[in-house]
Amino acid sequence: MANNASGGLKLCDVCKKRPALCYCTNIILGVEVSRCLCNECFDALASTKAREFLSQARSARCCYCGGYPCAGGSDVLGLETDIQKARFMCVVCMHEYLRFLSEKLESLPSGLPREEQMAAIRIAHDDVEIYMKRWVRRATL
Repeated sequence: MANNASGGLKLCDVCKKRPALCYCTNIILGVEVSRCLCNECFDALASTKAREFLSQARSARCCYCGGYPCAGGSDVLGLETDIQKARFMCVVCMHEYLRFLSEKLESLPSGLPREEQMAAIRIAHDDVEIYMKRWVRRATL
């Protein structure tokens, strides 16, 4: 939900009548466009992919521990396929994921040719997945 400067609910950027419940950001040709929309305007204006993502988000669970997610989006490091699937994480798993991923990415040598860089990122992605599964298992013991 979006709030206005006075702390109340912000009205939809399109209809200016209903409360904005969907905060949408698109990057089109390098230009970031953000809008706060009510459910009705979102349904009317959103792409099929955006509506599918929202539908997934409403019933999503953390992909690691099964908790309630605080963040979600495309798996940008899942580069081994052309299909970007949605992933959701709870706040605890997200922080550990980002901490470990940052550590892995910082250890990559700089100046690698593109092909080697992509291969190293794929390996880092796989390492993070293995690490997170083990981390959650240890945390739940």
